[in-house]
Amino acid sequence: MDPDRPKQSYAISRFNTHQCIKVQRERLAFMKLGKQARMDVDAVAQHWDAGPESCNVSDI
Repeated sequence: MDPDRPKQSYAISRFNTHQCIKVQRERLAFMKLGKQARMDVDAVAQHWDAGPESCNVSDI
C-alpha cells in the first residue's frame, strides 16, 4: 500500500469540503437576496435591452 495515499486523499477531501462550504455560503447569500437579486437582473436586462432570445438562462 502506498504510504502517501491517505495523506493525499485527506488533502483532497479537505479541499473539496472547503469548496463545498464556499459554494453553500454563496448559495445561501444569494437565497437571502432572493427577490432583490432578481430585480437587479431584470434591471440589467432592461438596461442592455436584451430580448428573451439573447438571454439563455440555461447557460448560466
